[in-house]
Amino acid sequence: MLPMRVDAQLLPPPRIIVQPSDVTVTNQGTATFSVKLDGSIAITVNYQWQFNGVNLKTSGASGTKLLTLLDPVISYTQPNSTPSQAGAYSVKISVPLNSTVRTSSNAILSVVTGPASITAAGPATNGFHLHVAGITGVNFVVYASSDLHNWVPVYTNSSLIGAADYTDPSEASARYYKVGIQ
Repeated sequence: MLPMRVDAQLLPPPRIIVQPSDVTVTNQGTATFSVKLDGSIAITVNYQWQFNGVNLKTSGASGTKLLTLLDPVISYTQPNSTPSQAGAYSVKISVPLNSTVRTSSNAILSVVTGPASITAAGPATNGFHLHVAGITGVNFVVYASSDLHNWVPVYTNSSLIGAADYTDPSEASARYYKVGIQ
């Protein structure tokens, strides 16, 4: 009995085994998104990166790649990122002779204007909530003031991993916040 030959291009696209990760960069920074596919079968795949569900037209956002066990990664690099490019990035994977398409989960690109900044603030059930976004590895301090002159550190994060949340339990009627780098 002869072994059966299977044309890999008739198979559905390979599974995405590592989804893209969220990335935070400073304004004009470079962000790279990657997916790792099941490369157990050498197969040619088509890919198309998307931004907020719309196909990207920039260099490297689409193409064809021979996927192998030694090279199962598809990446997209967004250079010179600006706040208008912050949002959800994903990739669609297909093979030439099969209509099945696999789509990765969304990875969120955050573009901050400084190493750390307050990106959201509002009342919470147990105080006032702040969301701080910044560059991974930047140490920051959240300061509070009731008069905009005397600032007191209220929260220190020694290892920012892209973003952090802080809830100030203070019952002050008027309080102002700023974030600084340590």
